[in-house]
Amino acid sequence: MNDKSTLSLQTQVRYRLPTKKDIDTYWRDLVFCKGLDADYRPWSDRKIRSDVTLTEYQSECIRFVKWCVSQGADEFAHLDDVRHLAEVYLQNRLYAGLAISTIKENKYALEALYRERIYFTFPGDREKKAQDICSLHEESKKGGYFSAIRNRLMILFAHVTGGRNK
Repeated sequence: MNDKSTLSLQTQVRYRLPTKKDIDTYWRDLVFCKGLDADYRPWSDRKIRSDVTLTEYQSECIRFVKWCVSQGADEFAHLDDVRHLAEVYLQNRLYAGLAISTIKENKYALEALYRERIYFTFPGDREKKAQDICSLHEESKKGGYFSAIRNRLMILFAHVTGGRNK
Protein backbone atom coordinates (compact mmCIF):
# COMPACT_ATOMS: atom_id res chain seq x y z
CA MET A 1 0.00 0.00 0.00
CA ASN A 2 2.17 2.83 -1.18
CA ASP A 3 -0.61 5.24 -2.07
CA LYS A 4 -1.54 7.91 0.44
CA SER A 5 -4.64 7.82 2.55
CA THR A 6 -7.04 10.74 2.72
CA LEU A 7 -7.19 10.34 6.52
CA SER A 8 -4.41 11.04 9.00
CA LEU A 9 -2.97 8.20 11.03
CA GLN A 10 -4.70 9.43 14.20
CA THR A 11 -8.09 9.45 12.48
CA GLN A 12 -7.48 5.95 11.13
CA VAL A 13 -6.78 4.78 14.69
CA ARG A 14 -10.10 6.20 15.87
CA TYR A 15 -11.95 4.44 13.03
CA ARG A 16 -10.19 1.11 13.48
CA LEU A 17 -10.76 0.68 17.23
CA PRO A 18 -14.32 0.06 18.41
CA THR A 19 -16.40 2.90 19.83
CA LYS A 20 -18.16 3.12 23.18
CA LYS A 21 -21.41 2.50 21.34
CA ASP A 22 -20.02 -0.80 20.03
CA ILE A 23 -19.15 -1.85 23.58
CA ASP A 24 -22.62 -0.95 24.87
CA THR A 25 -24.24 -2.81 21.98
CA TYR A 26 -22.08 -5.87 22.66
CA TRP A 27 -23.14 -6.03 26.32
CA ARG A 28 -26.80 -5.35 25.55
CA ASP A 29 -26.89 -8.11 22.94
CA LEU A 30 -25.05 -10.49 25.22
CA VAL A 31 -27.27 -10.00 28.26
CA PHE A 32 -30.67 -9.50 26.67
CA CYS A 33 -30.52 -11.45 23.42
CA LYS A 34 -28.08 -14.27 23.96
CA GLY A 35 -28.14 -14.56 27.72
CA LEU A 36 -25.24 -15.66 29.88
CA ASP A 37 -24.77 -19.39 29.81
CA ALA A 38 -22.29 -21.70 31.53
CA ASP A 39 -20.02 -21.84 28.48
CA TYR A 40 -19.54 -18.08 28.30
CA ARG A 41 -15.84 -17.16 28.21
CA PRO A 42 -15.43 -13.40 27.71
CA TRP A 43 -11.68 -13.62 27.10
CA SER A 44 -11.95 -16.01 24.16
CA ASP A 45 -12.78 -13.55 21.36
CA ARG A 46 -10.34 -10.79 22.46
CA LYS A 47 -12.83 -7.92 22.17
CA ILE A 48 -12.58 -4.70 24.15
CA ARG A 49 -15.39 -4.70 26.71
CA SER A 50 -14.61 -1.73 28.95
CA ASP A 51 -14.77 2.00 28.33
CA VAL A 52 -11.63 2.46 30.43
CA THR A 53 -9.73 -0.12 28.38
CA LEU A 54 -10.92 1.50 25.16
CA THR A 55 -9.72 4.92 26.33
CA GLU A 56 -6.33 3.53 27.36
CA TYR A 57 -5.92 1.65 24.06
CA GLN A 58 -6.86 4.74 22.05
CA SER A 59 -4.36 6.93 23.87
CA GLU A 60 -1.61 4.32 23.47
CA CYS A 61 -2.31 3.89 19.75
CA ILE A 62 -2.32 7.67 19.26
CA ARG A 63 1.03 7.81 21.09
CA PHE A 64 2.31 5.09 18.72
CA VAL A 65 1.30 6.91 15.52
CA LYS A 66 2.72 10.21 16.83
CA TRP A 67 5.98 8.36 17.48
CA CYS A 68 5.84 6.93 13.93
CA VAL A 69 5.45 10.41 12.47
CA SER A 70 8.34 11.66 14.60
CA GLN A 71 10.44 8.81 13.16
CA GLY A 72 9.75 9.98 9.60
CA ALA A 73 6.55 8.17 8.63
CA ASP A 74 4.09 10.10 6.49
CA GLU A 75 1.17 11.59 8.44
CA PHE A 76 -1.26 10.41 5.75
CA ALA A 77 0.18 6.92 5.24
CA HIS A 78 -2.03 3.89 5.63
CA LEU A 79 -2.07 2.45 9.11
CA ASP A 80 -0.88 -0.91 7.79
CA ASP A 81 2.19 0.76 6.28
CA VAL A 82 3.54 1.59 9.74
CA ARG A 83 2.77 -1.86 11.18
CA HIS A 84 6.42 -2.90 10.90
CA LEU A 85 7.35 -0.12 13.35
CA ALA A 86 5.34 -1.68 16.20
CA GLU A 87 8.17 -3.93 17.38
CA VAL A 88 10.66 -1.06 17.11
CA TYR A 89 8.32 1.12 19.16
CA LEU A 90 8.01 -1.51 21.89
CA GLN A 91 11.78 -1.96 21.92
CA ASN A 92 12.20 1.81 22.23
CA ARG A 93 9.80 1.84 25.18
CA LEU A 94 11.79 -0.98 26.79
CA TYR A 95 15.06 0.93 26.40
CA ALA A 96 13.39 4.04 27.85
CA GLY A 97 13.15 2.15 31.14
CA LEU A 98 9.41 1.55 31.32
CA ALA A 99 8.11 -1.36 33.36
CA ILE A 100 7.56 -4.63 31.53
CA SER A 101 3.90 -4.63 32.57
CA THR A 102 3.45 -1.22 30.90
CA ILE A 103 5.09 -2.44 27.71
CA LYS A 104 2.84 -5.51 27.72
CA GLU A 105 -0.20 -3.22 27.97
CA ASN A 106 1.19 -1.22 25.03
CA LYS A 107 1.60 -4.45 23.08
CA TYR A 108 -2.01 -5.48 23.77
CA ALA A 109 -3.24 -2.08 22.57
CA LEU A 110 -1.30 -2.41 19.31
CA GLU A 111 -2.61 -5.96 18.89
CA ALA A 112 -6.16 -4.60 19.22
CA LEU A 113 -5.36 -1.92 16.66
CA TYR A 114 -3.95 -4.30 14.06
CA ARG A 115 -6.19 -7.24 14.99
CA GLU A 116 -3.24 -9.61 14.92
CA ARG A 117 -0.62 -10.83 17.32
CA ILE A 118 2.57 -8.80 17.68
CA TYR A 119 5.52 -10.99 18.49
CA PHE A 120 7.79 -9.24 20.92
CA THR A 121 10.03 -10.99 23.41
CA PHE A 122 11.18 -9.36 26.57
CA PRO A 123 14.92 -10.02 26.79
CA GLY A 124 16.20 -11.64 29.95
CA ASP A 125 12.75 -12.11 31.43
CA ARG A 126 12.74 -15.91 31.37
CA GLU A 127 16.46 -16.32 32.13
CA LYS A 128 16.29 -13.93 35.05
CA LYS A 129 13.48 -15.88 36.69
CA ALA A 130 15.37 -19.16 36.30
CA GLN A 131 18.53 -17.65 37.85
CA ASP A 132 16.58 -16.24 40.78
CA ILE A 133 14.95 -19.59 41.47
CA CYS A 134 18.30 -21.39 41.36
CA SER A 135 19.99 -18.89 43.66
CA LEU A 136 17.15 -19.09 46.19
CA HIS A 137 17.26 -22.86 46.08
CA GLU A 138 21.05 -22.96 46.59
CA GLU A 139 20.83 -20.50 49.46
CA SER A 140 18.08 -22.45 51.19
CA LYS A 141 20.32 -25.53 51.10
CA LYS A 142 23.18 -23.61 52.74
CA GLY A 143 21.36 -21.75 55.49
CA GLY A 144 18.40 -23.94 56.25
CA TYR A 145 15.27 -21.80 56.59
CA PHE A 146 17.01 -18.42 56.86
CA SER A 147 17.27 -16.53 53.57
CA ALA A 148 19.90 -13.80 53.35
CA ILE A 149 18.17 -12.37 50.27
CA ARG A 150 14.82 -11.98 51.99
CA ASN A 151 16.33 -10.75 55.26
CA ARG A 152 18.99 -8.42 53.90
CA LEU A 153 17.67 -5.39 55.82
CA MET A 154 17.82 -7.30 59.09
CA ILE A 155 21.37 -8.43 58.33
CA LEU A 156 22.39 -4.84 57.50
CA PHE A 157 20.85 -3.63 60.75
CA ALA A 158 22.76 -6.31 62.70
CA HIS A 159 26.05 -5.35 61.05
CA VAL A 160 25.56 -1.62 61.68
CA THR A 161 24.49 -1.96 65.32
CA GLY A 162 26.83 -4.81 66.12
CA GLY A 163 23.87 -7.01 66.93
CA ARG A 164 22.68 -4.70 69.72
CA ASN A 165 19.09 -3.53 69.89
CA LYS A 166 19.75 -0.21 71.73
